[in-house]
Amino acid sequence: MAYNIRQFKDEQDYREHFIVQGEIDKYLPGGKHFIDDDLINRTLAEADAAPVDPERIRAIIAKSEETCETLEPAEVAAPRAVARERDPPGVAAGAELG
Repeated sequence: MAYNIRQFKDEQDYREHFIVQGEIDKYLPGGKHFIDDDLINRTLAEADAAPVDPERIRAIIAKSEETCETLEPAEVAAPRAVARERDPPGVAAGAELG
């Protein structure tokens, strides 16, 4: 089987003759990439600022283990607070605290 490998002079030639912007745009709702970096950073910051609620963490773990429900971003971020309390900044992860 023979393959036809396209040859392009340069990046401009590639953009003009290969990239179909309309095909890209239809997957970018509102012109934004599907990964919302601002939402991720905001959710992580909120989780880091929130006090640890052991019951909530247990409920999140149970939901993830026992159901097929998708975890919300805040639920994914919440367990970070447990690690933060266990291993405060400046202390090696898992180190004994004296």
